[in-house]
Amino acid sequence: MEIRQRLKSLTSDKSFQTITLIFTAFVAFKLYFLIFPVDVIVPEQATAFSWPWVILIIVLGYLGYFISLRLDIARIWDVSVSNFKRFGIPAITGFIYGVITVFNDYREHAHHPHQTSDKVHVVFPQSIVFYSYGDIFLEVFLRLFGISFLVWLFSHVILQRRFEAVIFWIAAVITSWWEIGPYVESYSEVAGGVFSWLFISNMVEAYEFKKYGFWAPLVFRFVFYMVWHVIWGSLITQS
Repeated sequence: MEIRQRLKSLTSDKSFQTITLIFTAFVAFKLYFLIFPVDVIVPEQATAFSWPWVILIIVLGYLGYFISLRLDIARIWDVSVSNFKRFGIPAITGFIYGVITVFNDYREHAHHPHQTSDKVHVVFPQSIVFYSYGDIFLEVFLRLFGISFLVWLFSHVILQRRFEAVIFWIAAVITSWWEIGPYVESYSEVAGGVFSWLFISNMVEAYEFKKYGFWAPLVFRFVFYMVWHVIWGSLITQS
């Protein structure tokens, strides 16, 4: 009876329902590409769309969600966080980063070091679903699970609930470096990677995740992707 009550309380919780809805959309995006296949830009993207990774991300996402409840990280629907902070600020900062990325691409013509063709963006309109999937994939892997797990492991388990704030920022740096790695080919480029806009944007997402909850990094990356990959990508692909 007690287990049933706990399950009922859990499934009726708004934050848990939201996480489940996000993962439902994640699976729906995967099913969409079974019907409408897409040409990926780098080989790693094809792996990210495989069923084992879909299942793994969902498992890690739920695990990260439950771990985050034990940490000093804002809840998804934290009552102390306004909707402007939860959605508005991440949308604005994501838009700004998108504009910066577009401007840099206009000057230098960006490329991914592992791309297998001369394309940088998935073509419109598939790009909307493709990058929505990527948004959930990366934010669950890097923020919801990645940061939460590292902070819990080192601060709560190993250091017995000490130095959580310090460990959080160390975890933020580690997870922010994930996207930088492919662009850094030598030790001499490490400093440049740390001061790159990509690294800075990941650190901003980490801050917003801590202060405003998981919606914040999702919104940040979604708006960034819409500006950079969908709108700008569509313009230069058709030009």
